[in-house]
Amino acid sequence: MGRAPLVSIFVISLAPSAFLAWQGRDFPHLGSFHDDAIYMGTAKSLAIKNQYRIDSLPWTPAQTKYPPLYPFYLSIAWRLTTSMEQVLPIAMFLNWLWLPVWALGVYRFLRVNACGQKLALALSCLLALHPEVQLAATRLMSDLMFAALVIWALALLSEERSVVMIGLAYLTRSAALPLYAGVAVIQLWRRQWRQLGILIAGAALPVGGWAVWVAAHRYSAQSAVEKYYTDYLAYQWHVVPLSQIPTHMVQQLDPLVAAISRSLLLNFGDSMGWLMLSRIVCAACVVGIIRLLRRGQVAAYAAYALFSLLMMLVWYFPPDTRALLPLLPLLVLGLYVEVAHFVELLGRAASKGGPDRVLAFGLGPLCALLPFGMVLNGYANLTANGQAMFATERRSQQGAMEAHRWIAANTSTETQFFSVDDPLLHLYTHRKALRLPELGSVVQRSSSGEYRPTAETLAAMDRFNLSCLFISTKHFDPDPRFPDAPLRFSIEGTGLEERYRSRTELVACRRAKELPEFSR
Repeated sequence: MGRAPLVSIFVISLAPSAFLAWQGRDFPHLGSFHDDAIYMGTAKSLAIKNQYRIDSLPWTPAQTKYPPLYPFYLSIAWRLTTSMEQVLPIAMFLNWLWLPVWALGVYRFLRVNACGQKLALALSCLLALHPEVQLAATRLMSDLMFAALVIWALALLSEERSVVMIGLAYLTRSAALPLYAGVAVIQLWRRQWRQLGILIAGAALPVGGWAVWVAAHRYSAQSAVEKYYTDYLAYQWHVVPLSQIPTHMVQQLDPLVAAISRSLLLNFGDSMGWLMLSRIVCAACVVGIIRLLRRGQVAAYAAYALFSLLMMLVWYFPPDTRALLPLLPLLVLGLYVEVAHFVELLGRAASKGGPDRVLAFGLGPLCALLPFGMVLNGYANLTANGQAMFATERRSQQGAMEAHRWIAANTSTETQFFSVDDPLLHLYTHRKALRLPELGSVVQRSSSGEYRPTAETLAAMDRFNLSCLFISTKHFDPDPRFPDAPLRFSIEGTGLEERYRSRTELVACRRAKELPEFSR
């Protein structure tokens, strides 16, 4: 295939994601992942103050949870302009740029390690059209940048540049540690001592440098809230103590398999029959990867995937499609290989005649329906989470923005808030804010459907000297019977006074004389 047709097909495959990113360039969904607003805040701190800090928090600690490469990359937007409205579309463009980088890396990896040019082009273009990939291009998270660096590290594995890519991946997310481990195991197995030595030496700067930074700027976190914001490992052992890891790993298996199914667009339903079918196809994906390994292909990628999946089983957060994004090319390739092998077996059976032919013609339509069902699932996912999500977020954003403007105009810059969307509130109001990591403990709901702050929320406000509480209907799951019902939130008996209430937002504050001193 000539260069011109190849480039044309590749560009066409990127068009839907570019269109989706353009439609969401105002980022109405900013803050929906919480971490995305923290990334924006730390990027702003890097650009304006030249400090790598979480300025949204009352105690403004150094950022020791996320490695600095992605926030530094996002800081380009803040260096070009300090207007939030102008920063958002620039940040969207910067994030989307990693999609073509990732897709090119997928093509390079497949072309070199697994298949011919046409199949590599087809799979990389199909992956660029994958709904989870398109959505990753529209959220300010390090997912796509990390996945792109991982696939390029694997695509260039025979070259010394691969070590640089792994280091950059680690400086984007510490989840690159399994990549170091996977590549090292394969090099050790193959007795590639020189490459192994280069890998170990190359890991010293990114891994050692980040470790030194964290050690030098570590915040002495005591509560779960402080650990959640500043220390991944401390919060991990707080949620899942070492003694509970075996039980926790077993509990994580089901959401992991479900996440793989969703990544392969196999979420056909919750009935037992559909669940069994999706699990069978997931097993086929694994068998396909094993088949590739027997051919001497994708060994380093498979080793990285194994270590990465083991880490997901240990981690406190249930595995999801976001976490599986770096593994998506391998999963899709494994499924393709096994389905192709199965189709070949059906072809042989059909040529024999008799019962074999009947079986082949009976199972053949299932293989044809599988990609059709995956396309339908992908379309449904994108329809529900793409433009529709932007429209929903824009509707809920209106009330929140009005409340943000009131806060900026009617509270002092020293006022500190308790808010579920704490980094987002800081970005729009320049007020410091905090939330509890366990969302279920922020509010409680009475039998009548009325919300009120929990004792944990009020205690956190006391502990961290938070004078005001900011509540929005977007922080709760709406009643399906009355999705547009006004906010029902009571502060009676909490010591808080209502300062602002709209149909969807509430600001309630303590009297200044009632505020305790900040205590650690």
